[in-house]
Amino acid sequence: MPQPPRIALFANTEWYLYNFRLPLAKRLQVELGAEVWVICPDGPYRPRLEAEGFHWISAEVDRRGLNPVRDLTAAARLARDLRKVRLDLLHNFTLKSILIGTLAARRAGTPRIVNAVTGLGSMFSSSHWGRYRLPRTLLEAFLRWTFRNPGTRTIFQNPSDLAQVATHAGHQDRCRLIAGSGIDTDRFHPSDRPSTPPRLILASRLLKDKGIGDFCEAASIVHQSCPEVVFQVAGEIDEGNPGSFSPLELEALKCRFPMVQFLGHRDDMPDLYRQATLAVLPSHYREGVPRSLLEAAASGLPLVAVDGEGIRDIVRHGSNGRLVPPKDGGALAEALLELLVDPSTREAYGRESRRLVVEGFDQRRVLDATFAVYQELGFPPRSDAPERMRVEP
Repeated sequence: MPQPPRIALFANTEWYLYNFRLPLAKRLQVELGAEVWVICPDGPYRPRLEAEGFHWISAEVDRRGLNPVRDLTAAARLARDLRKVRLDLLHNFTLKSILIGTLAARRAGTPRIVNAVTGLGSMFSSSHWGRYRLPRTLLEAFLRWTFRNPGTRTIFQNPSDLAQVATHAGHQDRCRLIAGSGIDTDRFHPSDRPSTPPRLILASRLLKDKGIGDFCEAASIVHQSCPEVVFQVAGEIDEGNPGSFSPLELEALKCRFPMVQFLGHRDDMPDLYRQATLAVLPSHYREGVPRSLLEAAASGLPLVAVDGEGIRDIVRHGSNGRLVPPKDGGALAEALLELLVDPSTREAYGRESRRLVVEGFDQRRVLDATFAVYQELGFPPRSDAPERMRVEP
């Protein structure tokens, strides 16, 4: 009998696959009867992925920068595993996984590759131009090289990223635009909110480019006139990212801004959003479409964020939120104060936030669009395709 189709999802952390791509993996299992493999470094969420029935392949991913020797070695090791598995399709998420995964898949003869650019990150932030100029140029060239392969499709989350990389690249017909990773609008939904105290929530990894410091500065300003307001940061240090706060830096931030509650990692984000008054993201990081803002919008929250690529795809100034200049804690505080004293505007913004997510970012729509990309590449393959090799023990 023919083997079921085989697909692997590759990301730089097991946390990302479990929290953001689990619905895709489960739909592949249920609707296509596919064998689903997850490729990622080991970590706390790896057993959870295996408990869902997915096969795990270990991958080495150095997220602290481009090291050609280390990355090529990781690609060669992954290629050996891919030859054993004989995948029908490899779907890579995040830039480093795209680099390693594409090289490994091409070397292993994997016939179909989908690359999902989930944001261009710090490397493409203007403030890091000097530091990242060479690796940024090399990475753009690599992505454009992948467009030449007819068995590859590249998915971007916002038009700015697509234009940045694909302009004058040729074969732009092999690029697709799919907004975000999909939000479960049944899990994240509006509810009656407590009237007091007002709560401002920022959900993010504790990266400096995410504007954590700007949020704290704005909190200190707002606190002077509205001491009852609660300021919360949900997220933890990302030790694998060179732009992360260190434990010592985080402790210094807590001491300097005692009015801000640092909650650490939370698994109850729907509840936190339902208790919140506003969602904030003063990020000057090169976002795809920020997941935290999408979840907050699905929960019916007004949004306040920095005016930047990806962010303005979900925050419409004067419609469902406010956009402020980057790295400007004073402007952020002003926007927050204006909305804190205007409940009718907050209510209108919250309704519009929910509408935008349901109509443009709902999980079902995103999964349908992703499956359409797979089908362009002929996945799943015909049932009479040659039987593939089994994984060696």
